[in-house]
Amino acid sequence: MSSQAPRIAHGILCRAERDKVFPERAMARRLKKPGLDAAERARVREIVHGVLRNRLQLDHILGKLSNIPLRDLERSVIWALRIGAHRVLRHRGAPTPVAVKETVDLLPNRKGPRGFANAVLRALAGSVEDRRPEVDPVPPGGRDLPFPDGTGLRFNRSLLPDSETDLAAFLSVAYSHPIWIVRRWLVNLGEEPTVEALRAGCGHAPFSIRTNLLRISREQLLERLKEAGFNAEAGGPPEAIRIREGRAILESPEFAAGLFYVQDETPMQVVPFLDPKPGLRCLDVCASPGGKTTHLAELMENQGEILAWDISEEKLERIEENCRRLGSGIVSTARIDPEKETLPSPGTFDRVLVDVPCSNSGVFRRRPEARLRLGPDSLKKLRDMQVALLERSLPFLAPGGTLVYSTCSLEPEENREVLAEFLERHAEIILREDRFVLPRPDGPDGGYMARLESGT
Repeated sequence: MSSQAPRIAHGILCRAERDKVFPERAMARRLKKPGLDAAERARVREIVHGVLRNRLQLDHILGKLSNIPLRDLERSVIWALRIGAHRVLRHRGAPTPVAVKETVDLLPNRKGPRGFANAVLRALAGSVEDRRPEVDPVPPGGRDLPFPDGTGLRFNRSLLPDSETDLAAFLSVAYSHPIWIVRRWLVNLGEEPTVEALRAGCGHAPFSIRTNLLRISREQLLERLKEAGFNAEAGGPPEAIRIREGRAILESPEFAAGLFYVQDETPMQVVPFLDPKPGLRCLDVCASPGGKTTHLAELMENQGEILAWDISEEKLERIEENCRRLGSGIVSTARIDPEKETLPSPGTFDRVLVDVPCSNSGVFRRRPEARLRLGPDSLKKLRDMQVALLERSLPFLAPGGTLVYSTCSLEPEENREVLAEFLERHAEIILREDRFVLPRPDGPDGGYMARLESGT
């Protein structure tokens, strides 16, 4: 029986672009509708995420095979071609002829669009010489396409830039990242870390959960999940559990009971880095959706006071919803006005967490559209905002208190350069430790965190 997933994914991607909404939100709304089982919803997610993660690569290869520039095609045709190319190249869910037919059927029953899409996708299928169990991450010649998991395929002609002639161009196409990002990573990180970050950025994101220690130990939760049939294992941080094919866990009784929170292992390190203790007063400045807020409550054993700030009622509602589910009983919320120069005056805090909005370059696999929205000028604007948030948060730190600044960015402008500018203005603040995490294909997300202390 033919799958509905390609048609549903096509509608989601077209609607997200037309209505200028995040694809993840458009997908969440569509998948809430009845009529789809868990397997079909998983297929929709795989297509949507796969197309978005590999969009630049798909467009480059399609452009090599199309006699019409992609920019001159109707948007619905472009999205259909991207879906078809993704399925042909990755060969998931259906044999190639079926994937081509299901893609052609997405288009209006007119000879022009259907005939064109059929010709381009058949040309693509015919260009695949073979599929390979192992491909070098940076192969020469422009014929080998590496996948993040180490496998790949070989074309019967050069459809990619030659890595020996133009390394940045090859990496940009093969791993579907804008070339300006690739070039700056090659300078800032070096070749091998850049390739690792790029492989991570277009691969599948690992699925991790954080045990809610207010209600259960990790060992007890692991046992319950395994008994329920989940493929679960202990992660790196002491609360972490890694789940394979983890989406179904969100419909489990354990989720409803507030026994865990879905969170990657890198952000799981941020709150312990702050060193919260029972009885302290803590401030979480950019708190939504509440992952780090609730982690604070857990490590404080629900003793003390946490104030969670964010800029909208919608964001505060998400924090409050997670606090209710997880039993975080020491959290209060307050809305801050980003247009005002000063924040509310709630007194001083022993611990302050400033987890700032950023470029998301350490989590591109989770937010693939972010890499296409981002431009070189964006980093300057983000840095100015991040410095301003630090400056506005500092007055609420008690003497002798600890402040942690964190991002999910790989960019020095948002990390160490922000800290350097901030510390130059504040001789009373000491940088005790900072930590940079590079994303890896089989590991957690990328990010940065710095622990600062106020002089007594």
